Amino acid sequence: MDVCGIWEEDDESGGNGSICTVKIHSADNISDFLAQQGTVPILASDKECYNNVYARDGGSVAAPTAGLHFTDDALNEIGERNMLWLTLHVGAGTFMPVTSKDARDHLMHAESFSVSAGELRSILKAKEDGKNIAVVGTTSTRTLESLHWLGVKHSRGLSGSDNSRELQLGKFEWIGLNVADPSITAVSSLKALINDLQDGYC
Repeated sequence: MDVCGIWEEDDESGGNGSICTVKIHSADNISDFLAQQGTVPILASDKECYNNVYARDGGSVAAPTAGLHFTDDALNEIGERNMLWLTLHVGAGTFMPVTSKDARDHLMHAESFSVSAGELRSILKAKEDGKNIAVVGTTSTRTLESLHWLGVKHSRGLSGSDNSRELQLGKFEWIGLNVADPSITAVSSLKALINDLQDGYC
């Protein structure tokens, strides 16, 4: 397969343009097509190493590197009951250079994550029991932060959708939600999500 076309950049990119449009003529879905035709831009011997041992679902463009040091033996020693799981699909924007003079103007790609209501309940119980939660990496940290602000947004009736299984949060939306309100805490925001999700996903 050859990909041919004009690479278009805006004048302010300074040669760091990273957006282009590729048209693929194939009956396969994009996941199957890339699996068959694509190559990983690292040494073949590193393909297995450059991934988390707990990786499951496809869709992320990069591995959360803070978890690369975990082995199956280490996870077994920690114990299943002491771990919580979520899925975050790291977007292509993680590789995009910041070219704007003001970082707040930097174009960000959207990323999606999923977490079961059961895992949310486990996080909630840990919070209520006063336990410390060790988060592995910024990828997981920003997912938990997003969960909190989605819970705040949902509890205030600002979700904008009847489908509570697919909530969205804008880049700077949390700023408008960060209003002093003693009734909304890390615990109450999780409860707001759990009460609606039941056994679904957000």
